[in-house]
Amino acid sequence: MGPCKPEGAANITAQLVGFQNLNIAKGQLFSTPVEREDRVLLIESGRMRVYMATEEKELTLAYLETGDLFTTHTPTFLMAVTDCRLKVMPSHQFLRQMKDQPALVAPMMRVLGRLLNSSLELTADLAFRDVPARLIRFVLETAKRRGRVEAEGIWLTLELNTLDIALLLGTSRQTLSALLNRLERDGVLLRPQRQQWLIPDTDALQRWPCGSIAGLSAG
Repeated sequence: MGPCKPEGAANITAQLVGFQNLNIAKGQLFSTPVEREDRVLLIESGRMRVYMATEEKELTLAYLETGDLFTTHTPTFLMAVTDCRLKVMPSHQFLRQMKDQPALVAPMMRVLGRLLNSSLELTADLAFRDVPARLIRFVLETAKRRGRVEAEGIWLTLELNTLDIALLLGTSRQTLSALLNRLERDGVLLRPQRQQWLIPDTDALQRWPCGSIAGLSAG
């Protein structure tokens, strides 16, 4: 389940009137559960994090990327992970125009479906999977969507850093780093560069004995 492609985003902005350009700096909050306008945003470039938070804990629901649509009509925080260029429109204006543009429903539904699937997977992760199993699912799903098959295995180029992934999996950066080191020592997930990962054998990764790591499952 992939995001709406950038060309789909260009199609939407070309057919709808009223989008305003907005630049958001890395680390800046665009929307919060308390202070938010009911707006639709389309990401032209950059990456944003959708999350829920209390004073003690944060829970990442999804990362929005180039071509994704989102609405601030949700009880979530929306923060720029990188510098972002957005197209923004009031939700009521967007919905009014969508009635006359039924062809644009499909790309919107792809994005919303991806976000719903991400939320359901997160719920299943927290309820039924320990941290090692969450990590393996994340790696395999990422490989399925974005992996590059070469003779030596499947290459992944990850734009997320260790903290981003830890937040997405509902664990700590320390726990994630320990798991990644163990996977690398066992030869089932190699990291020749920080954001370049290699899976030599997906079956071996799938069979990796997650339960053998004492003390890490709780996150």
